Amino acid sequence: MPSKSSRSRAGQDRRNEAGWYRPLTMVIAIIALAIGTYRFAKPALFGVDMRIEAALTGILVSHEKALTIPAEDLMILYNSVTSVEALPSRPQLKKMNGLDGLKTLIGKFQGEGLGEVQVYARNYRDPATKFVKLTTTTTTYILTPADAVAFVGIVQSQIKK
Repeated sequence: MPSKSSRSRAGQDRRNEAGWYRPLTMVIAIIALAIGTYRFAKPALFGVDMRIEAALTGILVSHEKALTIPAEDLMILYNSVTSVEALPSRPQLKKMNGLDGLKTLIGKFQGEGLGEVQVYARNYRDPATKFVKLTTTTTTYILTPADAVAFVGIVQSQIKK
């Protein structure tokens, strides 16, 4: 019969052999949690990823009857547009209800001298980004089309028809 000290030593050896995976399991779990949290929190903290940002804030120009904004499946009929103009500088906007990331603005904002506006803008903080104010009979929009000058020209030509 083995002595009490040899039994406790054997039990201790087994615990020492198996003890290395507890810390490893904890480290893997912490890393997985950090990566998962980063992936889910990244759009809220840093703006929407570029591959889907264009779909959210892009403006599709239809030369027939309407402008389409895919972010909210919104169509703006040309016959409801009262004015369109390129803004000389980035407007100062305060969020009322919407998404305010580092690069993307979508939703209702309060603009200085503009009142309540509906904003669909990407690369908002980039100084090279050109902003367009589009006023309809019901709403004022602040948009950032890829080519602001061409956009204004197309919309103005469609308004005059």
